[in-house]
Amino acid sequence: MYGGGINGDAFVLKLNPTGSALVYATNLGGSGGDEANGLAIDATGNAYVCGGTESANFPTTSGALQTTFAGGVGVASDAFVTKVNPTGSALVYSTYLGGNGEDGSCLLALDQPTGVVHLVLGTKSTNLPVTLDALQSTLTGGFDVFLAKLNATGSALLYGSYFGGSGNELTGGGNIAIDFFGNAYVVGNTASSNLPTTAGAFQTTFGGIEDGFVAKFIFVTPVTIDIKPGSFPNSINLGSQGTVPVAILGSATFNATLIDPLTVTVADAQVKLKGKGTPMASLEDVNNDGFADMVVHVSTQALQVNAADTEAIVEGSTVGGTPFRGKGSVRIVPAN
Repeated sequence: MYGGGINGDAFVLKLNPTGSALVYATNLGGSGGDEANGLAIDATGNAYVCGGTESANFPTTSGALQTTFAGGVGVASDAFVTKVNPTGSALVYSTYLGGNGEDGSCLLALDQPTGVVHLVLGTKSTNLPVTLDALQSTLTGGFDVFLAKLNATGSALLYGSYFGGSGNELTGGGNIAIDFFGNAYVVGNTASSNLPTTAGAFQTTFGGIEDGFVAKFIFVTPVTIDIKPGSFPNSINLGSQGTVPVAILGSATFNATLIDPLTVTVADAQVKLKGKGTPMASLEDVNNDGFADMVVHVSTQALQVNAADTEAIVEGSTVGGTPFRGKGSVRIVPAN
């Protein structure tokens, strides 16, 4: 049913394989103007739609990330993200994503294996939800890009960050894509002379008036760590001349076989090398859960810990360049 509003509703439709008939077609909106900008389909036929809405009664679902319209000053609009079931008959989840300013022009890319939705939108809001690992935690211009990752149930943000300079950044006419490793690629346009760029990039200076931009975002993946697998309380004797085994656990959402062991550090200590510079690392299933785990060995003497420490941080990256980070409990035994 048409939701109303002088600017119309968004809609979602599915055509049969020959394009000769509708499988389903549905309006998606409330009493204000609603516009869809992004679409993705998963392997089972669920449709993921995002866009912008001026409707305070846009359809949302219980338990979704944001179920009430934030609106904002000026043009009162929020972004929205909606997952429609394969028959087009029900919403799997639907949520607003907005703050105290104008939000919209939302685009998305779907991580098929995990169901995580990567979003990019334009925003004038100063209070969108950012995460601790955000690249930029505050709005820096009139309009900024906002990059987000929404979990598979639409109930929580896995990542949220602003991206922009002192001018306006817009996503209209842009796009977002993700690669096998979960890195996000965003294109858009900018009027900022100080948009963040990286050394060695194709063009690091502003051309004037308005430029396009291409940005790659590498996310830090949280991982589960088992220091000295099978041992508790994971005692580490700093007087030892040996090594400490550390397992980086694989799971349904993290493929430990893709870890580059040469990048791994445990309490700032690198993985010990064998002959010919080969890292002491192996793939095992230390917790018998059916997922391969990467077990690395570090020299006890290289660990940057002291007697008061109760945790050790493990960091590294995959062969695709995606960083990960985790921590495990330790009990430090000081050297005599």
